[in-house]
Amino acid sequence: MEKYDPKIKLTDDFEVHILELPRFRKVLENIQSDLETWLYVIKKSRRLKETDMKVLVEKNPILEKAFVELDKLSMDAKTRELYEMREIGLHDYNTNIQSAFEKGEKRGIKEGIEKGKKRGDRKRTIRTAIELKKAGMNLDFISKITKLPIPWLEKFFQKVQIENITNSGNLSA
Repeated sequence: MEKYDPKIKLTDDFEVHILELPRFRKVLENIQSDLETWLYVIKKSRRLKETDMKVLVEKNPILEKAFVELDKLSMDAKTRELYEMREIGLHDYNTNIQSAFEKGEKRGIKEGIEKGKKRGDRKRTIRTAIELKKAGMNLDFISKITKLPIPWLEKFFQKVQIENITNSGNLSA
């Protein structure tokens, strides 16, 4: 081509293929390549049957999206507007559900952290009470230091003492 028009430079980086749809006459059963599949869809798009579409999607799964878009394009203006409104509604609904899920997840994590801190504080307080009891302190003193009620401490230390007698271990929680 350069011989005829020196202003146009051709390279190996760009190829041009001319495909003539009227000359494409393959039947669905004889289609082998993706190119042939697309040519068949383009040529027969107005007359494709549901069964043919399924066969084509099996050969090339991306065609499923193409068929959805083709359905949209073939709708009249009012039907397409209703379809798009429904799609927007579904998108908004899914966005709201996702947002609510994320808020709930954050709240759950926050509550879990708070519960964990409380449990840790409680365990630390009980360990302190045990250490004070081991050191020979009375329940009034232990209650003032740990802020645990005396009746609870009495019951706790009785239970610990009974468990230690049956397990013959040291005084610990």
